[in-house]
Amino acid sequence: MSYHIQIANHLNLKATQVEKTIELLEAGNTIPFIARYRKEVTGELDEVEIRHIEEQLGRLKTLDERRLAILKAIEEQGKLTAELQTAPKRPTPDRPRRLVPTLQEKAANPQPTWLPTRPRPLAEQILQQPKGRPTWVSCPSVYGEDVPDTNSAWAGARDIIAEQISDHAQIRGAVREQAQKYATLEVTKIDGGDDPKQVYALYYEFSQRVDRLRPHQILAINRGENEKVLRVKLDVSPSGIGSALSRTTSCPP
Repeated sequence: MSYHIQIANHLNLKATQVEKTIELLEAGNTIPFIARYRKEVTGELDEVEIRHIEEQLGRLKTLDERRLAILKAIEEQGKLTAELQTAPKRPTPDRPRRLVPTLQEKAANPQPTWLPTRPRPLAEQILQQPKGRPTWVSCPSVYGEDVPDTNSAWAGARDIIAEQISDHAQIRGAVREQAQKYATLEVTKIDGGDDPKQVYALYYEFSQRVDRLRPHQILAINRGENEKVLRVKLDVSPSGIGSALSRTTSCPP
């Protein structure tokens, strides 16, 4: 799917309007010039709409660049699978990012110093439990003498399970879908955030389900966050995530 079609769908504009606007932008024309002197080409788009198109175009190009960089990194590691090789480039240009965690992610989550002897048997017992009421797991009998203590055993088991879940493309997709449908975006003003003209006043105390957000709201919130005026938090229901995991894997939620 071409950029202009994706943007048109996202902003609820005609594809021809977006296509012509992108051509004008890439030819070096400024947004004020296009809005004032090229109305017959863009279909009467104003400066705000043209700016939204420019921002969405930049976002999609950035995602494509990331996708290509990630595929190259995965190939250099010798881990490029058939699934990734055949993954569609669009309409989800960040798909490889969801399928395979990058080395940067691994580095950002340092493992315990006793990683080589982590209590994998304990994690396996937890994962093999039937759905519904969990069975009792005897922790000391499965984690081994070389694990420091019971708390470390449970922590290690959680690390292993979290790692398996994060490496599972289908699970991540189910969780992402759950979040996109039912998560709530909570926005507040950062103490000391510089907004003298109160450009983002509407979002100082803002809450909305993500599937009900309008494109102009998303763009304004993104700008406010980038300018260190707004703090953004995504509130996802744990029960919803548990349901998504239950539908996707045999692991009890």
